[in-house]
Amino acid sequence: MIIHHADRPVVKWAIDHGYPYEYLREYGLPEPSLRVQLGLSSAFFEAGRLVHWRAEADARYLDQLMAELVSLYSLCARTRAYPPQMIFISPEERAALQRPSAESA
Repeated sequence: MIIHHADRPVVKWAIDHGYPYEYLREYGLPEPSLRVQLGLSSAFFEAGRLVHWRAEADARYLDQLMAELVSLYSLCARTRAYPPQMIFISPEERAALQRPSAESA
C-alpha cells in the first residue's frame, strides 16, 4: 500500500496501537480517505487531517467509545490533525444572543 506522506504519522499511530487501517472511497468523504478502525469507532483522514469520526454502539459501551475518542484526540493534538472547530448554536440560542437586552434600551 502506498501511504500519503501526510498520513504517515497516522499510520504509525495505527500500527503502534494495533488498529487496522486502509484507504477507501466512501460516499460523502474525500477520496480516497484513510480509515483507521479504532474498535467501535472509525476515524477518517485526508492528507493527515481528521475529516470524520463515526461511532455507533450500544450505550453500555460508552466507556470504550470515550477511550477511543481520547486516543484519537491525543493523536490529533500531537500531529496537528485536529480540524478547525465550529461551535453549534441552535436557532433559539442565536436569537437570544442577537436580541437586545432590556437594559440597553
